[in-house]
Amino acid sequence: MKQSVLANLILNQYFLHFRCLIILTEQPAYFEYAGKQQIINLSIQTSTNNSVFIQDFTTSYHGCQGFVVDASKPIEVFEFLEDKIRHSLERFKSRRYFFIIRNKLKNLSAGIQD
Repeated sequence: MKQSVLANLILNQYFLHFRCLIILTEQPAYFEYAGKQQIINLSIQTSTNNSVFIQDFTTSYHGCQGFVVDASKPIEVFEFLEDKIRHSLERFKSRRYFFIIRNKLKNLSAGIQD
């Protein structure tokens, strides 16, 4: 798992100051965390209408401000998380995301007009 080695190096460098990490993975997971921080592992599920659902995702983050997303649809997971955070009582400004991309993403800036 070459991506796990590089991802762990990045996480240990740039996410070390966070209290803990929330790791969101699809099955089978492509990422194995080997750091020193506490983690909360959550499973990502995709429904029949291609919407993303994260089982057991609550708005109590226990001080976790780092999110690791290992998903085939990272944009949908990001939108789901931000929506849940925006509508929760426990909010925080500083949070960081790390995405492990499984597939090549389409060019998102192609549709933006100047």
